[in-house]
Amino acid sequence: MELTTLRQFAIIAEMGHMTRAAQKLGITQPALSAMVKKLEAEVGTALLDRTGRGVSLTEAGRVFLDHATTSVRWADDALAAVRELVGLERGSIRVGGGATAVSHLLPRAVSAVRKAHPAIRFFVRESGSRAVADAVLSGELDLGIVTTPITGPDSDELMTVATVRDELLLLVPQDHQLRSKRTFQWASLDRQSAVMFEEGSAVRAIIDRAAD
Repeated sequence: MELTTLRQFAIIAEMGHMTRAAQKLGITQPALSAMVKKLEAEVGTALLDRTGRGVSLTEAGRVFLDHATTSVRWADDALAAVRELVGLERGSIRVGGGATAVSHLLPRAVSAVRKAHPAIRFFVRESGSRAVADAVLSGELDLGIVTTPITGPDSDELMTVATVRDELLLLVPQDHQLRSKRTFQWASLDRQSAVMFEEGSAVRAIIDRAAD
């Protein structure tokens, strides 16, 4: 049973007249009568009493109208909710990223989106790239800002929608031999202590591969 049928039946009940209902709906009266005939066959009983001055609801028709009206209202509410969500009129966005992304990239982006769509709520999670990717895969997050490549179970199911190039900087003391250098070779750091990203992180993996 289609929503169009329920809407048309509600208009017939409102107008109390087949011809006037057909005019309001913008269809022919025979087409509307055929719809009613098919509907009554589907429910197995008469829904309208035909009189010289129009139509009136039978007892079954009144029961059917109550449920039809409720169904149409629910459908309209569902459609409105989806349109609001798609149109960014309301809803929430759950995003995750590392410390740099959360501290420096997201605030400006979130502010811009909130300014254009004030009803949108943001939930931000700070975590490593692999954890963020896992949360996106599980549906806990809608999107993530990660360092690529991401490897591991189901990582091929992730979709990259935008990429940016970033750089890693070497921070050294004022009196370090590399202080005046714009670039360096990994061999220059041989046997020197260094504070690194945590083991297992995406950035650490990039550094480890480069230093091999």
